[in-house]
Amino acid sequence: MTKETRYKGKIGKVSADLGPKSEPESPIREPGPIGRDGESFYKTCRRLAGLTKERAAELLGVDVRRLYDYENGATVQEDIVDRMAKTYGAPMLALWHIREKTILGREWLPEILPTRSNNDLGFQTILAVRDAQQAEEHILTALGDGALTVEDIPHIDSYLVSSDAATGKLMSAKAYLLGYKNELTKDE
Repeated sequence: MTKETRYKGKIGKVSADLGPKSEPESPIREPGPIGRDGESFYKTCRRLAGLTKERAAELLGVDVRRLYDYENGATVQEDIVDRMAKTYGAPMLALWHIREKTILGREWLPEILPTRSNNDLGFQTILAVRDAQQAEEHILTALGDGALTVEDIPHIDSYLVSSDAATGKLMSAKAYLLGYKNELTKDE
């Protein structure tokens, strides 16, 4: 028993007992602020959602010129980014924006690389668990004598690196799953 499903303009067959026969394209192509050929990340997400500037502007409640400005370097307000992420089916856009465009995001959020496929989702999750286990080992070593001291700083630093790595991978996996789920339930 199979069902046809659309995901970012691609049609795939989904089997009731086997899952997707071919993986849909991830809505996110590049980990950095620009997509292919130097286009902005906002434009990449719009394009991958299959929306023209005119249709996207209408759905976002902004004029076409303003959307053009956003896609070419103008500051984008958080409420617009939220609407873009939801309209484009690209939760990673919101995470990217917070991480790359806000002081708090740059200071406090770990690097978040996009999950690009179902296989990548599984791999990211396995790696996140391993990173979390390493973080646990570092903090338990630091707490071995019952107190944190200056001698424990290398273990604390290692804990912070490992926990950031785990957090970034899990945030990426979550964003991918939210986008995937939204696409699977879009027509219901």
